[in-house]
Amino acid sequence: MVTSFPRTFRINNMQISIRALLATLFLLCQSLQLAIAETGVSGSDAYKIQPGDVLEISVWKEENMIRTVLVRPDGGMSFPLVGDIQAAGESVEKLSTAIAERLSKYIPDPVVTVSMQQLSGNKIYVVGKVARPGE
Repeated sequence: MVTSFPRTFRINNMQISIRALLATLFLLCQSLQLAIAETGVSGSDAYKIQPGDVLEISVWKEENMIRTVLVRPDGGMSFPLVGDIQAAGESVEKLSTAIAERLSKYIPDPVVTVSMQQLSGNKIYVVGKVARPGE
């Protein structure tokens, strides 16, 4: 027994064809994809590294170039062959690019990965006449 699928159906007393519904859904999906692409995190919205943050920095295919570093109170950090570099106020992507540029003097086409291990920034302190002053 072969059953046929209805070509139209009713929603709130409105007759709608399957083709019109699919076309509407297709356009809705396209506009949703466009909205998602436009609301991606831009460089200005990305998390900015702050003093006290702990970063893990690694260079691909270089086993000796993996370090966990602490961003100093002055905002700087140190990494082998790079020396001191300003990390505070930079995004992870910008710091990775800056380290790769400095390493390119010693390593051809370095692939640098910077990952956040611990976020220590954005602390709020409560002071004054409160029950529990502090962080």
